[in-house]
Amino acid sequence: MGENATARGAESTTIRAGLLAGIRRRRPEFEAAGERAEKLRTLPGETVATLRAMGAFWLKTPAELGGTPLAPLDFCDVMEEFGYADAATAWTVMVGNGGTGTAGGWLPDAGAGPVFAPGRPLPLVVGTP
Repeated sequence: MGENATARGAESTTIRAGLLAGIRRRRPEFEAAGERAEKLRTLPGETVATLRAMGAFWLKTPAELGGTPLAPLDFCDVMEEFGYADAATAWTVMVGNGGTGTAGGWLPDAGAGPVFAPGRPLPLVVGTP
């Protein structure tokens, strides 16, 4: 493994640890969100705001577009921890990462520039491309 790959792996491990700790700290919020989501038929807005603040939707978005990409196994560990807290929250995070990461990875530079514009909040792309 090259020096850059080793550094990226260590960075991913550090980010993973921070996210796992954050998920565990907020577990009561995520559990309650799942219960409310059953009635609302959507994840509560304040929980989506928490997930945004945690950076949970940009774990598969390229770093050059503002994402914090995790190594695949680190990403799986984070998703698993979300799943332990609440299935609806985990599903939302998974779909958000899939859509946003795919858009970030597949858009040509001319399209990625306006969508992932520096200085603006990162976009959240949810759906199946």
